[in-house]
Amino acid sequence: MMISKRKNEEPIEIIVIDSDSFVVNLINMLFVLENVDDIGFIGFDNSSHALDYLVLSAKNPPKIILFEVIKNSGIHDYTFLEEYALLNRNDFIYILTVSIDNNDQMNCMSYDFVKKYIAKPIEISNIRDLINEHGFKRVKRIETK
Repeated sequence: MMISKRKNEEPIEIIVIDSDSFVVNLINMLFVLENVDDIGFIGFDNSSHALDYLVLSAKNPPKIILFEVIKNSGIHDYTFLEEYALLNRNDFIYILTVSIDNNDQMNCMSYDFVKKYIAKPIEISNIRDLINEHGFKRVKRIETK
């Protein structure tokens, strides 16, 4: 089991990098629906800005990064993964993609820091898997009648 919280239980940041702001908002809503406690959520529609943020937060705890990979889209391509590798961070990267090309999956998974390749559209089961893998706490739901 991968534990992504530090000993002092600081909130873990979840970063979503996707060119579609709808997807960024959807993923945030899925975490909210699952009542996950102690997370910070940051969305980027530009992976260059996300890299800048990761450079500035180099001393902060590891983050969970959901990154969209699309062929022929500049920095949203493997360039992000190559530049990220130079940062020497210990984040947990999950690839989001519409690609069904096995070569794309093999290329992404060749990076040690890439934990999983997730086909879009992302589903609630993907979010639940992340919650379980990282040991997130859930806030008890209050049922209204």
